[in-house]
Amino acid sequence: MRNRSLAQRDYPLVIIGGGILGVTLAYLLSLKYQDRQIVVLETEADVAQHSSRRNTGVLHRPFYLDPETKARFARCAEQSYHLWKKLAQTVPGTPWLPCGTLEVAIDESQLPSLATYKDWSLKNGMKEYEVDLFDAEKLAQKFPHIKAPGAVFVVTDTSVDFQNMTQSLRDRAMAQGVHFLFRMPITGISEGDQEVFLHSKTAQTDLKAGIVINCSGAGSLNLAQQLGMGRNHCNVFFRGDYWEVDAGIRDWFGANIYSVPRFKEFPFLDPHWVRRAASGLVEIGPTAIPVPTPTSYDGVNLWDWKHFMQTPPTENKWKLLKNSTFLSLAVSEWRGAILKSHLAKRMRQFIPELRGGHLTYRGLSGIRASLVDESGHFVSEAQEYWGRRSLHIVNYNSPGATGAPAFAADLFRTLLKKGWLDGLKPRTDKVESFWDIETLLKEDPVNLPEPLGTQG
Repeated sequence: MRNRSLAQRDYPLVIIGGGILGVTLAYLLSLKYQDRQIVVLETEADVAQHSSRRNTGVLHRPFYLDPETKARFARCAEQSYHLWKKLAQTVPGTPWLPCGTLEVAIDESQLPSLATYKDWSLKNGMKEYEVDLFDAEKLAQKFPHIKAPGAVFVVTDTSVDFQNMTQSLRDRAMAQGVHFLFRMPITGISEGDQEVFLHSKTAQTDLKAGIVINCSGAGSLNLAQQLGMGRNHCNVFFRGDYWEVDAGIRDWFGANIYSVPRFKEFPFLDPHWVRRAASGLVEIGPTAIPVPTPTSYDGVNLWDWKHFMQTPPTENKWKLLKNSTFLSLAVSEWRGAILKSHLAKRMRQFIPELRGGHLTYRGLSGIRASLVDESGHFVSEAQEYWGRRSLHIVNYNSPGATGAPAFAADLFRTLLKKGWLDGLKPRTDKVESFWDIETLLKEDPVNLPEPLGTQG
């Protein structure tokens, strides 16, 4: 992808970050506002190069999200599922594999969680037929390679390719006049009453914007802190590693297989079995290894760790390190990353026939930036920091890709209410879209299609 000319330095609206959220927001804005007003700045050579590509690729229904503590993520996941379905139906070649997800209870103490998931699914807007509870007998009949006291099967969970979807939105946003400037890392930001100044080593002079929406993932917090926001928070990074499964056992399950998380207050999940929609591969993972940078995909060094621990605020990190449960889990994750036999052993808690030899090649690694507060606790939902002319989205994690369309519509509505978009020129032409922007901009979108799946 090539940059357009850098002659223009003054933009009405700038979105920092070409991940799935930034690109989705740019696409929605392009449905309402004329050409040459919106620009997306991206560090890499194309969109969706980090967490928007390096993820499980599962479009989750909100059965596992507490409707009280994760209300916004749950609502966005529910609404967005239908929107992604519409995109997949409209854009030829979009991978879409409605294989469903089985989430198993490893022991009987976790059985109440399954009933809770069923209750949450209904409270979050899902249909009765989408979630089925399995006892041990029914589970053995339907999934003979699984051994567990119970499970919940979510019919409408779907395996997709979020990078492919982001690229589809990029193409349509560009066709409607959104400019994408690639290899444009933003390292500095300052704002006044009427404009925001952005510094990049790529540009010879600062870029000036009327409004800035910072959706740069792991980099969002750093920019916000330069403006005095979120300085009591820090990011802790976790690398998720996957292993490809031998072709001889890929057909053991037609669904994705997860287990009920043991420690929900930490960003550690037991490894799971994931079907890849685009490649047809099956992978097991991820481990959740603490790493010092958001790009530590292949290895780390002591200098990186030293810099990470010395970067303010440091108290958050030291308090986290004093948590014995966190340290114990982190050590276990390291063992799983180094020894595939250890990873397979963990999976044998519910797939007893699995062996280390069934894991063949390393899959794609991804890194998650998790927000930690001044008490050393992980922050569960996304945070919004509002400046005078800038908005910063921090801690936008799983199920962030699933919920991106509805979350972006939320941001759009808020920007309208605050009057931040008043200076942009509305479109005078009508553009075709697979999403109805007028419906999305309502407080409670209606007339969304039914979820994909066979009722009954």
